Amino acid sequence: MIIWILLDTKYNINEDILYYYSGPFRGEININSIRKIEHHSGLIVPVTNKPALDTKGLILYYNSFDDIYISPKEVNVFLEELLKINQNITVVN
Repeated sequence: MIIWILLDTKYNINEDILYYYSGPFRGEININSIRKIEHHSGLIVPVTNKPALDTKGLILYYNSFDDIYISPKEVNVFLEELLKINQNITVVN
């Protein structure tokens, strides 16, 4: 299971949906429902859903009460792609 997570953690954007994969944990988020993105660094991440491999990443707040921690390889490129789809996202450093 650990090897599966290490080898299969990735994020894809297709139209207005963000797909995340981390071994057996998979899901999708409508990018238009993302309200805020916060940069995070450290071992303790204040969210329950963490399909990420790095200690430096992003916390995405979406819908009314949902959040997720992800760690894309190219953070700036990833943020640019999200902001192209939803310009209303607030980005916090």
